[in-house]
Amino acid sequence: MSETETIIATLVALSIPLGLFAFLGYWLWRSIHRDPVVQATRASFQGVDLAASRARAESTQARVILSDAATRDEVVDQHGFGVYRSMRLTLEVSRPSQQEGARFGCVVVWDIQIGALGLVAPQSEVAVLLDPRDERLVFPAAGWARLSRDFPLPKL
Repeated sequence: MSETETIIATLVALSIPLGLFAFLGYWLWRSIHRDPVVQATRASFQGVDLAASRARAESTQARVILSDAATRDEVVDQHGFGVYRSMRLTLEVSRPSQQEGARFGCVVVWDIQIGALGLVAPQSEVAVLLDPRDERLVFPAAGWARLSRDFPLPKL
């Protein structure tokens, strides 16, 4: 076999698994983004003014029921405020305007600074801001967390 034939055979041998890998990755990406639950949830938040919602939000407390990484990625803040990880949190939120015990459950996706991940361990209490007009909008009230860029659902 000549050198040219060896190079061509190597390129063909490498291109088949790479092409298969690319196809499977594309298929997985399309299946996630076509998920009707994902589409319906994202559509329900279309047109939501997050700045106005945060401005009218009331301070309250929430108990972390469950916390897990929403993605495996760590996000470096462009403004130099640290490295964040997207976390999907299941919270039990107190309604600020009602008596003690008036709680409801919700799931949020927040970007949390790596050094503060222990603050969102299950059974811990966190300060939150709750929009009284739309209880789906629960913002972190601490400087170590922010509403995820992937709100309301994380990229998978």
